[in-house]
Amino acid sequence: MNLDNFKLNRSQFFILYLFLTFWLFARQNLNFSVNYFKYTHYLFNYEYEFIKRGFVGEILSFFYGFGSINHDVVNYLSLVSLIILSLFFFHFFVGSLNKKNDISKLIFSVMVFTSPLTTQHFIYDLGRFDIINFVITFLCFFIIEKFYKKNLLVFILIGLLISIMILIHEASFFMFVFPIFAFWFFKNSYKSSIIVQIILLSFISFLTFIISTAGIAKALTPEAYYELLRTKEIYIGEWLIPNPYVSKYSIQILYGGLYEDFDQGIFKTLFADAINVGLSKWWLIHNFILIFSLLPLFYLVFVIFKDFFFKSKIQSKILLLSCFSPLGLFLFSYDHMRYWSLIFTNLFIIFFILYKENNFYKEILNTNIKRFKKLNIFLIILGLVLGPVGNYQSFGFAKRIIGNTLVEDVNKWHRIKIKD
Repeated sequence: MNLDNFKLNRSQFFILYLFLTFWLFARQNLNFSVNYFKYTHYLFNYEYEFIKRGFVGEILSFFYGFGSINHDVVNYLSLVSLIILSLFFFHFFVGSLNKKNDISKLIFSVMVFTSPLTTQHFIYDLGRFDIINFVITFLCFFIIEKFYKKNLLVFILIGLLISIMILIHEASFFMFVFPIFAFWFFKNSYKSSIIVQIILLSFISFLTFIISTAGIAKALTPEAYYELLRTKEIYIGEWLIPNPYVSKYSIQILYGGLYEDFDQGIFKTLFADAINVGLSKWWLIHNFILIFSLLPLFYLVFVIFKDFFFKSKIQSKILLLSCFSPLGLFLFSYDHMRYWSLIFTNLFIIFFILYKENNFYKEILNTNIKRFKKLNIFLIILGLVLGPVGNYQSFGFAKRIIGNTLVEDVNKWHRIKIKD
């Protein structure tokens, strides 16, 4: 069998998807349970006032009323969202690159799909709104790809989808909005289209600011909101009891703004936590562990990025640079590993977009794929050994060695408290 030139049919691609996805889920002990912090986000809605991150809960309230949503329902919804995202990833990273297969391309695709910073991370982060918003981002890419010449249609559809994205989670402005607009600019950089893009981006920026400020909870104290959510009953088995899964920390998130103080118990959490935690020695150590452990991947991505960037036009340069927009979130919070994951996933997506758009980029990527064939095999094995990149801590082994500093050092890292 000639491994340098072979062909997988659709059924074989699907079998490969099932195998890889099951492999990644098994790596994380087939854990399909959303943790309490993320579960509580699904309970937020507009019942008492407009609040940031309340959109998903508001939609769910149409089906379940304003009562508490069962934890199992959130688990199922989160799993469905994750499977949809994994299918997008597989199609983008594996299917689109391997229409004319060779083993080097397939190895590279599998490496990207199974990386600790891509699919593995999102399986680890089951239930996070980022997963829903990443699916919306792929829909935006699809709309732009198909209708980029129709400015008004793209303006309406993209504007609607991004507005929903910001209502789901305001930080999506840094996570996904810039790559979406950069791709639109890449596809259509005529003057008339640029004007439309600037108008829509200005509106989205204003909307993000309004949601981030006006969406801070004010009607209830943190303690009162916590008690209201906790006393809403849910079924656990056959028993209807007060909700035991409500997270106090999730509720505290609703009271943190850029410069608002709710009362004496609320410190300007966004910048304070980003500095106090993000620049603490433990967070810096986890950043070092991530970079050191994945240094071969950092090097590979750097080489591809450099070859693309310095040999491309301004449209491609902006598209490549837009992948780094999650770096802005380092100023506001301390989920550093989560943002590293978003940066690398964005970069891989843009690499594959450029590969499909132009033979020039195709040749660059093919050259590097063949050049680093053995390195890609090593990275697949390394990814399985290391496991997923987390949110606060880098890898499981680092957490076991260092400990969970987020819990053990709680008085140093968080300035807002709900009195017990």
